[in-house]
Amino acid sequence: MLEESDYEIDNIDKSNVMVARIFHDGQHKAVKRSFKDGKVLDIKERVSDKWTIGRIVIEEKDWDFKNAVADPNDCDNVIVRHKKTGYRAVIVKSFIGGTRLDSMSLEPLP
Repeated sequence: MLEESDYEIDNIDKSNVMVARIFHDGQHKAVKRSFKDGKVLDIKERVSDKWTIGRIVIEEKDWDFKNAVADPNDCDNVIVRHKKTGYRAVIVKSFIGGTRLDSMSLEPLP
């Protein structure tokens, strides 16, 4: 688990925005983040006031993270569609607390 905020992101996996390669403690590592408790920063398509900025992600399954894209302005952010409402939102969640992965297989490390 990545516990410190002192890391640099090398790149975000284009096919899975939950996975990044980072540089931490003098080593290159792969990390998978969870968006549970992520914060909604912006709504790209607002139809009503039901979803507001600042809302917290309760269930990842409610969002289409499989098709999410990295925000080009900030690598801690992703642009993702809410499955039920269809809204596209910008959600922020750093890699702190993320699961360390094997750099080659991207399987969780013991």
